[in-house]
Amino acid sequence: MEVDKYSTLLSPVDNEHFKRRFFLTGEPINESLITNVFFVPRAGDKWLYLVKDSGKLDYPGGELREGESVIFGLERMLGLELGISMKSINKLGHWILEDKYETPLREHFSHPISAAVVFTGDANFVNSNNLKSATTEEVCRLLKSEGRHLQADIYLACAEYLESLD
Repeated sequence: MEVDKYSTLLSPVDNEHFKRRFFLTGEPINESLITNVFFVPRAGDKWLYLVKDSGKLDYPGGELREGESVIFGLERMLGLELGISMKSINKLGHWILEDKYETPLREHFSHPISAAVVFTGDANFVNSNNLKSATTEEVCRLLKSEGRHLQADIYLACAEYLESLD
């Protein structure tokens, strides 16, 4: 993968709330650190993206519930909430986050170090009002037009990664 393409994704962040760094790696991570999971779904030659109630575009995913495994959490978020079933799943990478708060954001979250994992793969999808599909170029253009460069980098990295596997 051409990592220089993903400057927003791979740039470390250090602000008043947290430090964050993304690692492009398929290597496993200690599951006890994982608080959030995301899945960037490809359906045929298009990418699915979520249109949130606020109108913002994003990729599906979110917080794991207490005691929930990564795969079960993904299946819940994708299947029950969005009507997506995974045909294949591949780990793109993960963020390591170090929050600067005295207590964890959620009682069951790892603290102060946690992780968020991004997966990608092929998916089946039932038409949904919250999900749209577009080519890689289209979804990246839409995201960048909203100032969501990080999300655009993730879609671009997922497209390149899955193409390398095809």
